[in-house]
Amino acid sequence: MKRDLENREKRAIREILGPSAGDMLEIGCGDGRMTEDLLELARALFAMDPDPITITRAKNRLDSKVMFIIGSGEDIPLAGRRFDTVVFSLSLHHQDPVRALSEAGRITRENGRVLVLEPAPESLFNRLFRIIHNEDEAYARVDAAVRRCDLRMEDSGSFTTRWEFEDFWEMVDHMFSYSDCSPDQPRIQAMANLFENGNAAQPLIVEETTNFWMLQNDPPA
Repeated sequence: MKRDLENREKRAIREILGPSAGDMLEIGCGDGRMTEDLLELARALFAMDPDPITITRAKNRLDSKVMFIIGSGEDIPLAGRRFDTVVFSLSLHHQDPVRALSEAGRITRENGRVLVLEPAPESLFNRLFRIIHNEDEAYARVDAAVRRCDLRMEDSGSFTTRWEFEDFWEMVDHMFSYSDCSPDQPRIQAMANLFENGNAAQPLIVEETTNFWMLQNDPPA
C-alpha cells in the first residue's frame, strides 16, 4: 500500500497555511503521519490525541521534536491565547464539534487561525469506508458547527490525494483492519461494485478527497 506518493496533501496544507504557521497545536495527531509535515511549518509544535498507544507511536516516529499531549479537543488542557495555529487533523468528527471549536478559539491568539481538515463524504475512499462504518451524520455535524461557530470563515475548499494498493484484496484488508473488524462477503461485494472493473485492477488506485475550512479568531470589536 502506498499513500499519496505525489505529496499532494503536504503541498496543499503548505499552500493553505503558508510557509510559517507560528506556534501550532495539532488536534488528533494519531501516529504522527501529518504531524511530521506540520513540523516543517511550525515554530513550535504541540500534538494531542486521546489514545496513549498512538501517542507513543508518534513519539517514536518524531523523537523529541514535538510536545505530545494526551487529551481531547473538547477539553484542551492548556492555557488560553497560546497558539497562532490550531489544526484538526481529520479529527473533528470524532468529538463534539461545537465544543471543540469553542476550545480551539479559546487557545488561539487574536488573529490566529484554526484549520479544520475532514474527509469528504463523496470521495471514493470514503464511500468504501462507509460500507464498513457510516460517519455521514458526524461529518454533517462538523459542517454545521464550522458554519455557525464564532470564528470567521477565511477560506474553504478541498484537495485530492491517491492511494495505490497492490490489488483489491490489499485494499479490503486495509479497510477492515483500520476499522478493527472482520471482512464479510456482502460488504466485500459492495466494495467491488464501486469499481468499474470490479476487483480486477492491479494496482488499484483509490482517490481520497479532503475538505478544509480555514477559520480566523478575530479580535473583539
